Amino acid sequence: MECKTPIESSAMWKPAAPIVVAGYTLSPAEAWLRGFTQEYSSLSNRAVPLEQLADLGIELYSSKADRDPTEVAHEEFENPARRFGDSRASARP
Repeated sequence: MECKTPIESSAMWKPAAPIVVAGYTLSPAEAWLRGFTQEYSSLSNRAVPLEQLADLGIELYSSKADRDPTEVAHEEFENPARRFGDSRASARP
């Protein structure tokens, strides 16, 4: 009997076509993170630093890997408890 890890689960979201960046094909997890960060960044008019979005995406991936990352981005953007405020987005070291 073959045992699959959560990462290998057939229920995991995968892009419709492979995503290739600079000659490198992204794994499904990398493609999910890219889709999430791009969509959220677009929704926020690029107000949130990509590093913060990547951290949030990595946190969410463990529980939402089976979902479309753009849908997750919309839900997170609309959730006031999670949404980055202007003060956080503009606070840079």
